[in-house]
Amino acid sequence: MRILELCLASSLGGLELYFHRCCQHFTSSNHFLLAVVTPDTRLAALMKQDGIQHTALAPVRWHNVIRRAATLSSIVKEHQIDVLHVHHKADLLLVALSKRISSCSFSVVHTRQMTLHHTKKDPYHRFLYNSIDLFIAITNQVQQQLRKNIAVDPKRVVRLYYGVSVPSQSVPLDNQKLPYIQIGVFSRIDRMKGQHVVTEALHNLKQRGTMLSCYFYGDTMDEAYITRLKKSIQEYDLDSQVYFMGFHPDPTSLMPQMDIIVMPSLNETFGLTLIEAMLCEVAVIGTNYGGIPEIIDDGKTGLLFERENDQQLADCLQQLIDDPGLRKQLAQAGQAKAKKHFQASEHFTRLTELMNNVLSHENTSESY
Repeated sequence: MRILELCLASSLGGLELYFHRCCQHFTSSNHFLLAVVTPDTRLAALMKQDGIQHTALAPVRWHNVIRRAATLSSIVKEHQIDVLHVHHKADLLLVALSKRISSCSFSVVHTRQMTLHHTKKDPYHRFLYNSIDLFIAITNQVQQQLRKNIAVDPKRVVRLYYGVSVPSQSVPLDNQKLPYIQIGVFSRIDRMKGQHVVTEALHNLKQRGTMLSCYFYGDTMDEAYITRLKKSIQEYDLDSQVYFMGFHPDPTSLMPQMDIIVMPSLNETFGLTLIEAMLCEVAVIGTNYGGIPEIIDDGKTGLLFERENDQQLADCLQQLIDDPGLRKQLAQAGQAKAKKHFQASEHFTRLTELMNNVLSHENTSESY
């Protein structure tokens, strides 16, 4: 099978990292892989660093989308692509136009990693979505939304959870000096990721006499937001407990050093960080919203709290601090679930099967 992986995003978040893992997998398999990325981005740098065959497509704008579609169509034809795997919803118009004007036949698979709350059945979206042969939703919630809100055969929408590789060797933390329980938050610094909920919970715990060390890992996406965070940290006298560590390319090398990992997101479609933490046998806490409850079974494989409810988060943290046995039990159960349902090898085996089914025109309504 000859596969083209397409992602023209300029950022480097969970969606882009999954695209990168797809490129790594298919490059190391018996399939032909060509990645198409935007030049001078982190994704382009990763492609070069890993020796992944790739080509650059200049940024797409409304005034040049037809020209870029023609270029993409030429790339598909030149490399005799069988399946184009598109990740970002912003790239769908480019793909739909490319498929319409192409002189050769190819199938399109779209991994949908974002929620779709509203109906998209107008002529424009019918044009976009009818160009896609298979939708892969990363959660049951997203699968149900797609089947309800777009005008395609429900059999063309399947669910396939993310898969995560076995964590790499851990690296000691530079700031591991204080004898406190250590919690980690791994996501870009952005209000929707909920770091402010964690700082409020830490303030609450400090008032109870409970001290923690907290490490925020991730790029800063909103300077005004991180400024407000740091101001709150100073006002609450948490400077000696909270560390902003910046982006790290291999989070799983750090996770085993944590006692608890928190995902306080206000709206998280999936929660890949939770899977990584669970595989590292670390206890996890997450919001009871989006795809997170599909990962965490409350009280069994982790704890859930109501989003933006810092009091509940503080209670969850206090519970795991006071009960090391429960913390260990949740970590072990979480690891068992992650190994059973979220392994990278099984994920990519099924992804390859789905792509082959598209080529042989087999429809499926199953989920994995």
